Amino acid sequence: MNGARMSTRNDIVRGAVLGGGAAGLTSLAMLAARGQADNHSPVAPLNATSHVIWGDRAFHVDRPTVRHTLPGLALHVGSSMFWGAVQQGLFGTRRGLAPNARNAALTTALAALVDLKLVPDRLTPGFERRLSMKSLMWVYGALAVGLAIGGEIAARRGVAPRLPHGRDTRLEPSEPANARDPAGNASVDAATPVDGAGSPAIQPSELAEDGKPDVDAPRNPRM
Repeated sequence: MNGARMSTRNDIVRGAVLGGGAAGLTSLAMLAARGQADNHSPVAPLNATSHVIWGDRAFHVDRPTVRHTLPGLALHVGSSMFWGAVQQGLFGTRRGLAPNARNAALTTALAALVDLKLVPDRLTPGFERRLSMKSLMWVYGALAVGLAIGGEIAARRGVAPRLPHGRDTRLEPSEPANARDPAGNASVDAATPVDGAGSPAIQPSELAEDGKPDVDAPRNPRM
C-alpha cells in the first residue's frame, strides 16, 4: 500500500515538473508577447504577478526589476507546475495528441475559473490587470498548449499511466495446463509425468549386459 502511494506521488511530481515546466515556458512567452502588445513592456504582466507580495504597486511597474520581475517569474512558474500536478493527478498519463489536448483543455478551464473567479483578489495571477481580454485568452491558450506538450513528454519519459482503482498490475506465474482438474482444484504435480504421455522410459531390466537396450525384452503392452 505504501509503495503504491509513493509511486503515485512520484508520478505526480514528475508530471508537474514536465507538464508544468512546459506550460510555464509557453505561457511565459505569450505573457511577454501580449505585454508588449498591450503595454509596450514584455515584463509588465509578469511584474503584476508579484502583487501577491507587494500589493497594488506591482501593477504600475513596467521595467524589469529584482523586486518585482524575479518574484513574478517564480510565482508564475510555480503556478504552472501546480496546474501540471493537477492535470497529472486528475487524468494520469496518456499517450497521443487527442487525449493530452483534452486533458490540458479541461485543466486550463479549471485554472482560469480558479484564478479569475474563485480565489481572493490578492491571490489572482495579477497579469489580468495589465492585459486585455483577448490577450488573456491567448495566455491561457498557451498554458493549455504547454500542458498538452508536457503531458506527452511525461508519457514518453515513462511516467506510469493511471490505472483503474484497485487493479493489481503484478504478474503472477502461470500454472501448467495439467496442474488443475476440470473443477479447478490442484491435482497433478507439473513435474509428474502423465501416465501414457510421451515415450515410455527404458527400465533397468530391459538393458542387456553391455548396457544397451535388450531387443528381446518385453515391450510396453500399451504399445
